[in-house]
Amino acid sequence: MVDRGGTRRFQARIAPDYRAVDRVVEAVEALLVTEACRRASFGFRLALREALVNAVRHGCHRGGGSEVEVEVTVGPERWEARVADDGPGFDWKPHLAKVPVPTVSAGRGIALIRLYGDEVEFNGRGNEIRIVCRPEPADLQRR
Repeated sequence: MVDRGGTRRFQARIAPDYRAVDRVVEAVEALLVTEACRRASFGFRLALREALVNAVRHGCHRGGGSEVEVEVTVGPERWEARVADDGPGFDWKPHLAKVPVPTVSAGRGIALIRLYGDEVEFNGRGNEIRIVCRPEPADLQRR
C-alpha cells in the first residue's frame, strides 16, 4: 500500500516458518528498490531478517507461540519495522551489552539489529521489537 507522501506499507501475520521469513524480506526488498542504494537497504533487510528469525526461533518454537506479526513502513527518510510474536517473551536487557563471538553461528541477532538500526526498542515483555533506520541522503540518491 502507498499513501500520498510516497510511504509504502507492508503488513503480515506469518506462521513460524523460515521460508515465510524469506518471503517477508523479499516483499520488503521490493518496497525499498526505489528508495535507496543496495548498502542502505541491505542493513535494513538484515535487521528485519534477524528480528523475524529470532521471533520464529525463540518466540514461537521455544515459547510455544503460533504466529509472527510484522509491519514495515518505508518512507522517503525513515524506514520502520515492527516484529511481534505471541510467545512468552524474554529479558532482552542483558543482551544489549553482549559482544557476539564472530566465529559462533548463533547469538549475533540483537547485535546485528543494533548495528544497522538507528533506533531499536523492545516492549516490556520482550516479544516485540521496533527497528527504525534513517538512511543518509547520499544513500537515497544512489540506486
